[in-house]
This record gives sequence, C-alpha cells and structure tokens, in this order.
Amino acid sequence: MSERRGQALTALKAAFPHTLPILTGFLVLGTAHGVLMSAAGFAWWWPLLTSVVIFGGSLEFVATSLLQAPFAPLQSLLTGLLVQARHLFYGIAMLERYEGMGRKKTVLTLDILRKRSDGYHDLRMVMQTVELHDDVTVALAEGDAVA
Repeated sequence: MSERRGQALTALKAAFPHTLPILTGFLVLGTAHGVLMSAAGFAWWWPLLTSVVIFGGSLEFVATSLLQAPFAPLQSLLTGLLVQARHLFYGIAMLERYEGMGRKKTVLTLDILRKRSDGYHDLRMVMQTVELHDDVTVALAEGDAVA
C-alpha cells in the first residue's frame, strides 16, 4: 500500500505544476462570481449552487442578472442557449482531431473478476456500439439476466 501511495504522490507532484494556470483561472473567476453575487444581495451559498448546477462560467455571471429579473423562463432559456452555443464551435474545432477513432461503445455489464499480481484487475465486460441516433432499451428479465 505504501508503494502505491508513493506512486500516487509522485504522479500528483508531476501533474500539479501543469494544473496551476487552470487553477488560477478558476480561483480568479470563482472569486469574481462570488463577489458579484454577494454585491447583488444573494446569500453565500448561491455562488456555490450556481457553480455546481451551471456548466460554463460565463453563464454563471449572466445568471446573476437573470435571477434578479422578473420571471421570464423562455427568455432565460434562450439567453442560456445563446451564451453556451460557443461550445458547439469548440466541439466542431475538435472534430478533425477525433476523426477515425471508431464507433463509441456503451458498457452493459462490468464485472471485476480478480486482482492480478501487477495490481490491476481482470474485468469481464459486455459492450455495445452506439450511434448518436440509436435507442438502447434495457429491461429486467427473470432471474438476474438483462434482456
């Protein structure tokens, strides 16, 4: 166990310097978001809640205004979609990098069989390829089987 902990610590020490720019950005934006919501009169837990619920930092800032405005669900939804639409273009820019990676698979069952001498585990999986338009239906059959 001590050797494994040492390996994890070594990996953490190697990775941590590479995470500092992102960590710094998160700290600065998170602090700014907390200050903005506090200045707008929200309780201390609102910035935490919006950070957990909303994917995308810029929409968290916009949400401060939306939460203070009169109730307008359609306009709020449209604003959120438009603000977050930039992620579509980020994804489109990455298409070429992931071209030819093959079909995607979903894991139907995963059994951990035994721990090997090298510290890894033997697994037994049942996987199914899935396209974006596929519908997967899973139903319980008699006993422990899945139909």
